[in-house]
Amino acid sequence: MRKPKTELFRCITGIRVAVVAAAMMILLCSCSNAGVQSSPESNTSSTDVLPTMEPAELFGTFDEDEAEEMMTLINDFRVKQGLEPYLSDENLMAWARVRVAEIVILFKHIRPDGSSIITAYPGESATKFESSLAMGYSSSQNVMHSYLLSDTQRSRMLNEDYTHFGVACLTYSGSKYWTVVYLLP
Repeated sequence: MRKPKTELFRCITGIRVAVVAAAMMILLCSCSNAGVQSSPESNTSSTDVLPTMEPAELFGTFDEDEAEEMMTLINDFRVKQGLEPYLSDENLMAWARVRVAEIVILFKHIRPDGSSIITAYPGESATKFESSLAMGYSSSQNVMHSYLLSDTQRSRMLNEDYTHFGVACLTYSGSKYWTVVYLLP
C-alpha cells in the first residue's frame, strides 16, 4: 500500500532535519573551542581557534544584502529616536552568522548544545549581550515592522546600554531566518 503524500512529506522533512542536526552537531563538536577565552597559562588566544567553515555553508545561503538592510533600518530607527547608531565589526557579524545557522536547528535564545549564545562570540569579551530572532519573513522591512510592534524588540533596538550589534539572514529550504545580536563589550 502506498503512503499518503502528507506522511511521505513528513518523513522526508524529518530526514532533512536529522541530517541538518547531525551536520550542526559535527560542526559544533569540531568548533567547541571557538569563542572560548584563553587562560592566563595558555599562549593561545580565542581567535586562534576560530572555525574555518561557516555553519550555514552546510545547508543554507547567507543573504548579506538583507542583513545590511536590517542593520540600516535598526540604526535609522535609533537615530530618529535621538540615539547613536550601533557599531559593528567582523566578530559581531561572525557571531550573528553562527547564531542564524543555529536557529534553523533550534529556534531559541540558546545554542543547540544548550550553552549560552555568547559562547559563539569570537571576540575578546562581553559585558552584556542579547539577541533577537525571526523566521519566515520575506524581507528585512517585514522583520523590522514586526520588531516595531513588539515592546521587547523595540526596547532592545533602543537600549542605550548596547553599543554594538551584528545581523545575519539565512535562507534555508525556502524560508528566511534572522538573527540580531546586541553587545556591550
